[in-house]
Amino acid sequence: MHEKIKVLVLGDSGVGKSSLVHLICHLETIVSTQWTIGCSIDIKLHQYKEGTVQQRTCYIELWDVGGSRSHSIARKIFYQSPHGIILVQDQTNRKSEANLKNWLGQALSDDGNGRGEKDHPLHRSTSNINAATISQALFPVAEDDFDYDDEFFAGLSIPILIVATKQDLVGDSSVNCDQSTNELVKLLKCEMINVNCRNSKSLAPGTTNAVKLSRFFDKVCDKRFHTQSILSPSSSSYIQSSANEKTNLMQRSIPMGFINNPIIHQQQGIPFNKKLLVLLRDGRTLIGFLRSIDQFSNLLLHQTIERIYVHDKYGDIPRGIFLIRGENVALCGEIDEFKEISSRLKQVPIEEILELQQNEIEEKQKQEKLRSKILQDQGIYLNVDSIQDVEI
Repeated sequence: MHEKIKVLVLGDSGVGKSSLVHLICHLETIVSTQWTIGCSIDIKLHQYKEGTVQQRTCYIELWDVGGSRSHSIARKIFYQSPHGIILVQDQTNRKSEANLKNWLGQALSDDGNGRGEKDHPLHRSTSNINAATISQALFPVAEDDFDYDDEFFAGLSIPILIVATKQDLVGDSSVNCDQSTNELVKLLKCEMINVNCRNSKSLAPGTTNAVKLSRFFDKVCDKRFHTQSILSPSSSSYIQSSANEKTNLMQRSIPMGFINNPIIHQQQGIPFNKKLLVLLRDGRTLIGFLRSIDQFSNLLLHQTIERIYVHDKYGDIPRGIFLIRGENVALCGEIDEFKEISSRLKQVPIEEILELQQNEIEEKQKQEKLRSKILQDQGIYLNVDSIQDVEI
């Protein structure tokens, strides 16, 4: 069983976190992006200590946490137990660089990762939702309203990487971010890279950026394996402990906008705590246990997996706690677990199903191009772009 390795991707809204995550995981630019609501998770296959006898394939989850201020109270759900943090800033926006310290401070204060829990500067009890929590939910406080002393970040044991995006918009001008002049880089003693998410060559193998990124992921894996050996002699007990911690966190940190009352859900016919299958508008299929729902049909799933079907095979990618915006739901229904067990579909490893999915996409694209060409030969054009590509 592959170990679960979690990396948070944090930064202001609009700095390019989703584009960066897509580039890191798929080594290609993303065609179109949307605002991230809650958290979006993608998988990076990393070769740990490549070229050595200890080389192994690690599945690293990149948790792209939405930067919108209106969802600040819900972010605490995703901060639990990370093994590394990527801080993202926009090279054309100096404020996004200044806010990185606040993003890191919030993530560490809500998780306590890398510091002793008792001597944590911002340690506070979260067993109950108090008046301060309710006030923060109703009137979200801007991230830059918090002030963290430099001493707060001293002696952190969690790996951190700073990424400056939108390099194509600054070029060689003096605005370009330099590692030697970045105060947070000096404070954290971490590495920094400048990328252009519109150019896949920014993280091409062998480049300085790719080497630094690989070195960062190696440190993340080291922390994961080191933490596992300390907390438990077996990976299964550690995973179970981590799952229990996430469950407890979710129960005490549910956003105030959510209705978390099983009696109300039963009266309204909502399958609370039931296993649901949710089909999203972008075609993805998510399966998880419904923990909460609000008046806008926003769903909070626990122990979520993303299931990919290719012919008679399927593969499951673990997604953990997943917040789904109601307007992105195309179909939602409760799963009959008996029929699910008796299904004739064959489960395959993640890497195999991803390869099959890519082959299926390429085959569909070939068929679509062939169909379009046949129609064009007959004078029928599917869209305006097709007409412009044909010489008359």
